[in-house]
Amino acid sequence: MKILNLKGCNQVTSPSLIALFSKLSLLQELNLSDCGKGVSNDVMHAIAQSCPKLKIFYVARCFEITGKGVKGIANMSLLEKLDLSGCKYLNDS
Repeated sequence: MKILNLKGCNQVTSPSLIALFSKLSLLQELNLSDCGKGVSNDVMHAIAQSCPKLKIFYVARCFEITGKGVKGIANMSLLEKLDLSGCKYLNDS
């Protein structure tokens, strides 16, 4: 699978997302916008480890993400587009 859109799936959990991404090493485009509390810093780290081919990543309005989560994806060399709009808890931690 190269494209996955889970936008608005606000009942998804962090453990289920982490398990899912461990199987998606070919993923190139991912939309997790408006997924509520399921998108955590741990999920961001799992994506960075499991999805090295990711080019487009939408995580708008995912309120559990902090600076730690963003640091997790900072070294994704193929990432071309990242949408963190509305992630109100981003900071330097």
